Amino acid sequence: MKQYRRICMISLTALMMVLVMAILSSCVEEAGKSADAIEAEVSVEQAKEAALSACGVKPSKATISKRSLISDSDGTYYDIVIQTRKGGNKVLYNCRIDAETGEVISTEKLVQQLTTKHEEGVKYEKGETVYNYIGVDRAKKAACDDIGISVDSASFDYVKLQYKDDRAIYNIEVNDRQGANYRFDVDAIDGKVLERSGESNG
Repeated sequence: MKQYRRICMISLTALMMVLVMAILSSCVEEAGKSADAIEAEVSVEQAKEAALSACGVKPSKATISKRSLISDSDGTYYDIVIQTRKGGNKVLYNCRIDAETGEVISTEKLVQQLTTKHEEGVKYEKGETVYNYIGVDRAKKAACDDIGISVDSASFDYVKLQYKDDRAIYNIEVNDRQGANYRFDVDAIDGKVLERSGESNG
């Protein structure tokens, strides 16, 4: 009887393992579709041409740093990133091209003035809207104002322009005269403090 139960348990365990492996295999296959597995009417070369044309960039002046074929809830499309330079500025375009029709779904443009220190000359263009970044000095002031100290009385470990969830922020670490350490995320467009961590020693 014990041997019979043991055989049943082994068989049940084996069956469960087979079922789990089948489910996992199905999930991996569905979630891990490669670009080769996605059907598209438009080729990657046609998508690149459409992106370059939409951005007004000559192929000889462009570097394609990314080209991905994506299929998700928004449909099937190419995500193409173009780098170029205009008037001494570094220009980055992010283009989304419909993989079925070749139409341009959206374009985003980031212009960085390479001669300007600390990203003060960076501006971001999305559609017809242009956003000018506030710059490091204003970001520092916003952080200091939030904790009630002056910029002159503070010391900064770093100030970095970063991107979180498609949002430009200044990531700042600041110390006051009492030795308290704070970290901030400051919106790079409107200067609002988005997040603060750290405590006063007082």
